[in-house]
Amino acid sequence: MAAEGESIRRRLSIFGDHSYRRLWGIGAVNSVMRWVEMVAVSVFVLELTGSVGDLVMVSFFRALPMLTFGVLFGAVADKVDRRLLLTSIMAMMALVYATLGVLVIAERIQLWHIMVGTFVLGVGWATDFPVRRNMVSEVVGRPGIAAAIGVDQATMNVARIIGPTVSGAFVQLIGVEAAYFSGAVLYAVAVVLAAGLAWKPRQRQQASVGPLKNISEGLRYVKSSDVLVPTLLVTVIVNVFVFPYTFVVPAIATNELHVGAVLLGVMTSFEGLGATMGSVLIATRAASRHYTRVYLFGSLVFAVMVLAFAGVPWYGLALPVVFVSGLAMSGFGAMQSIIVLNAVPAELRGRVLGVLTVCIGTGPFGALIVRWLAESYGPRTSIAVIGAVGLCLTGATALLWPRFAKLREIELVPGRPAAGTTA
Repeated sequence: MAAEGESIRRRLSIFGDHSYRRLWGIGAVNSVMRWVEMVAVSVFVLELTGSVGDLVMVSFFRALPMLTFGVLFGAVADKVDRRLLLTSIMAMMALVYATLGVLVIAERIQLWHIMVGTFVLGVGWATDFPVRRNMVSEVVGRPGIAAAIGVDQATMNVARIIGPTVSGAFVQLIGVEAAYFSGAVLYAVAVVLAAGLAWKPRQRQQASVGPLKNISEGLRYVKSSDVLVPTLLVTVIVNVFVFPYTFVVPAIATNELHVGAVLLGVMTSFEGLGATMGSVLIATRAASRHYTRVYLFGSLVFAVMVLAFAGVPWYGLALPVVFVSGLAMSGFGAMQSIIVLNAVPAELRGRVLGVLTVCIGTGPFGALIVRWLAESYGPRTSIAVIGAVGLCLTGATALLWPRFAKLREIELVPGRPAAGTTA
């Protein structure tokens, strides 16, 4: 027991590093505001237009930058001063939130303003993996990656508990402008955190290589790795066929479970509570021999819970379903980063994390599928269909790469991009 406590303390010693604390703080701002903005804007758009299709399209524009710019950000992050880049991104986010808040106060806000604003905010969020998480991996080193990403994921999921409930209260008691101005203030704090980083980037190669060459190297590295290919394939499957269920949750909660903004926020928070518990376990106990198994199992259970949510008849039953959904989601969400960061050498991490960002950014395709299904057959049927497809495709991936599920260690091997030691 004492040895276990010592192991946990050793893992959490990463907080002793000044740069890590600042990077963690910036990640916390990102996490809180993503959930505050998502819930507040979802309720506001439903009030503004009454259209589930418009709600899904706002989510589409929020996720689109990860698909369109992820690899480019990864290539750029490997060549420029990441502290300056991160500071500039945080300043842009603060400005966008302030502008949208002013438009609401002035009663000039329109749907296209919201779509453009969420797209620009999505551009900022799309940099998190190739810029901020890349910096985190350099600060903590390879031995600290699992703890750092686990803490990151736990923080994000605590934000999922706090953010939606606060957001629902904002909309119900004040209005969506409260969420927007909160974002402006928090991202101003993030600017200060980023600008004050005591950052010493690793030595870069002297030869100047263009962004296209960087992107090509990242893609070639991924293609040659028997660890990265199934990891990224499952990432695409889950983001296209499982995660998009969140796009229609507000519509189901409002129109079929008959709850308001506050109870919608509480339900979303239950998912965050489950995800937080899973992330804490990963941060404090995850061993490398379990990484791929946790990843696959979490993805499969997540899809099963989406299927279950499609059939919940009342609000009380939805709460435990979304709790287990969050628990499973944490295994998927944390492990995809941990596996990639462990399987890739430091000089290529920005590029490969850019590829991961693009895979996560395939979510807009899922949004379009869900929108069509929801408008044609109803919200419940839409998530039942995507959940079933996601479950089948994830299971098929596990069968096609049986060695992946048996990996006991993800390691870098001279002469090869990445390899795993099987059981």
